[in-house]
Amino acid sequence: MRLGESAGPVTPRLEAIAEVWRSGGFKVKCFDDIDQLVWEKLICNVCFSGTCALTERTIGEVLEDHDAWQCASSCATEAYQVARARGIRLDFDDPVKYVHAFGTKIPHARPSMLLDHIAGRLSEIDAINGAIPAAARAAGLAAPCNEVVSALIRAKERRMGVRKG
Repeated sequence: MRLGESAGPVTPRLEAIAEVWRSGGFKVKCFDDIDQLVWEKLICNVCFSGTCALTERTIGEVLEDHDAWQCASSCATEAYQVARARGIRLDFDDPVKYVHAFGTKIPHARPSMLLDHIAGRLSEIDAINGAIPAAARAAGLAAPCNEVVSALIRAKERRMGVRKG
């Protein structure tokens, strides 16, 4: 588990919370920069969530399919560019290498967006891939791949009967 304050460095309060989790058997690490954690996770999510849901494939299958991987890695690159434009500190300089390394650790995983579609539920596309184009525009950038993935997921969900409009 990774924890951080919403603003500022690790505090005694946060360490106390972490210790409660540790006493329950969890591995916990506290971080000074929660925005970094949020964006590093978001970059992985935009890479695999929408693409896996569209192609109905696991993370490993997306990694192995040239076209699916091109789409997924482009989504990650766009999110990385937005994070950098917003001044978010990240622990990597190559987003494609970062998400590829992440994905190879969990090749059989099915992201929650894919599981939502399998179960006939509305996904969280607007909070993941759908959030990147708006953040990109605010930073003076574009995120066309995330825009298209989001639009296709919404169209798929309308066809599934779980999204109105």
